[in-house]
Amino acid sequence: MRGRRRSLRIETDLDGTIELQRTKDTMKCFIRNINEECVGVMIVTADPRICAKEDVNLSIFIPAERSPVKCSGRIVWHSSADKAALQGVVGYAAGVFITDISRLDRRRLELLVARRKAFLGGGIEGGNDRDFWDPKESDPGSPEV
Repeated sequence: MRGRRRSLRIETDLDGTIELQRTKDTMKCFIRNINEECVGVMIVTADPRICAKEDVNLSIFIPAERSPVKCSGRIVWHSSADKAALQGVVGYAAGVFITDISRLDRRRLELLVARRKAFLGGGIEGGNDRDFWDPKESDPGSPEV
């Protein structure tokens, strides 16, 4: 029997890239959700080269911010295109456990998750992150208005 999730998953609408550390291959991905504690993300990619236990570098592009959130992690699960399609996902889905992230980038993810939760009323339904994002409140490099 599988255990319960430790934290909520907050759905997102973010672009990203993932680099396989072993081969240095880089592929585009879509960040489908981030868990509430900012220790894991679910990615979707059209590239079949992802596999469990692969160490990766991940870049998450937050709308209107100058630089992506960068972190390292490990793919802890993945599903085939057929299995992912049953969940409404086009492509290959994978869960990435974040193993290394700077304090600043972790804070940027925490702000994203907090805003997303507030926008959704605490739920995890989808939507467009561009509808609620104010980059001036999280990007330390943004000019003051």
